[in-house]
Amino acid sequence: MGLPAEKLATLNYAVLLYSELTRCFVTWDRIPKGWNVTHSIIATRMLDLGRAEGDLRTQRRAILELLGIKFPGEASAEVVQLIEQQESLDLLHGWFRALARSSDYAEFLAHLRR
Repeated sequence: MGLPAEKLATLNYAVLLYSELTRCFVTWDRIPKGWNVTHSIIATRMLDLGRAEGDLRTQRRAILELLGIKFPGEASAEVVQLIEQQESLDLLHGWFRALARSSDYAEFLAHLRR
């Protein structure tokens, strides 16, 4: 997923323009004119972090929605908070599967406590 040549040229121009302010012009100006910088390591990492956070939000929302469908009104504020603050996508996936298989709320709570 690269940028069109027009946008890359515009981006390169902007980088050169602002590189002077950060005293990096000499470095950026050394990039061969035919070389297209198609990605940034920092931007890629930021996008990856954003995707990971989005995946976490999506999984948390799915668990809370399924919890409300299967066991309406039974989830305590502590359980909701535990789900909303969980940072492990693998653990959230496990909780979702356990919730889907649970026949009652107590069974799901037992899985959360493991």
